[in-house]
Amino acid sequence: MRLSTALVACVVALLLVTSSYAAGANVVSGSAESLKVSGYAQARFTHNSDKDEDSFNIPRARLGVSGDVIEDVKFKIQADFGKGGVKMTDMYLNLTRWENADVTIGQFKVPYSPEVVGSSSKLDLIERPAISSALAPDRDIGAMLHGAVMDGRIGLSAGAWNGNGANNSSNDNDNLMYGLRVAREALADDDLKLTLGLSAYKTEDADVSLKNIGDFAGDRDALSADLKLASGPMFIKAEYHKATLDPSPVTVVETAAVGDVTVVDVGEADVDGFFVRAGYMFLEDRLQGVVEYQTMTNDLPGAHDIDGFSLGLNYFWASHNHKVQLVYARLDNGSSEDEIQAQIQIKF
Repeated sequence: MRLSTALVACVVALLLVTSSYAAGANVVSGSAESLKVSGYAQARFTHNSDKDEDSFNIPRARLGVSGDVIEDVKFKIQADFGKGGVKMTDMYLNLTRWENADVTIGQFKVPYSPEVVGSSSKLDLIERPAISSALAPDRDIGAMLHGAVMDGRIGLSAGAWNGNGANNSSNDNDNLMYGLRVAREALADDDLKLTLGLSAYKTEDADVSLKNIGDFAGDRDALSADLKLASGPMFIKAEYHKATLDPSPVTVVETAAVGDVTVVDVGEADVDGFFVRAGYMFLEDRLQGVVEYQTMTNDLPGAHDIDGFSLGLNYFWASHNHKVQLVYARLDNGSSEDEIQAQIQIKF
């Protein structure tokens, strides 16, 4: 049985157990405080004028259970039923026994990029920027120590993961991915808030799929810096990412009849880029305008650089829980594409 199938079965079992309770109701068992059933669904329409394509899809339909196992031990299990399939997103335990530090074990998001670590239900635009999606590890299986010091103004996270992504039953080699993140709340008052962050990871993998890059085997060293500035109805967000990719040498059979073999070493290549985004809230926190510029440079052989901008309009009738989003995006990744997307989200 595939790992993702087994994990989804666990979610369904837990949901059946808790089905007699209303979503979010308290269920007391020993020292456990509660079980909470939560989820959200997104329905999307996409029009691509360059390809002359129109389509509807369900990018995400997530259902999960979270709560306390025993005192100082919390859990979360979540599955995604979107895109015509079923897969496990989160399955982890969080140990909260210590005052300034927690330990998380299982499958969860690697603390690298705030844009990727943040919930997809709270995105400012419908899609994440290409550079963040390409270099952020997203979910993986491992263990992490995380906490905060200086009255919560500095957050620290460090951990080790398999490095080959979510829903894999084991590591793809003998090497682990090691990651570290430091975030500081530089300014915090009623009128102005500024958060700065630095993240890094190092890994070597035999077979991993990287979004906007493709299948990859070899060493990856990545570093990122991010900021978020918020003042009243306005925000500015930015992330810069840089990674050095060293693909494993490839064995090529030049002449099948003779059996000549050549080992091709592509050598190191850099992938870097950034995005800058600004937003402003109107109509008593109901309507929000968003603008974003992004760029990504990829030195791998045969790869294309990416440049683009997006204009977005969000209408909230229950904050980010229930919202409608409309986005126009122009992206150049070897050929220019104009795309209009509309998405509605319901969350409970």
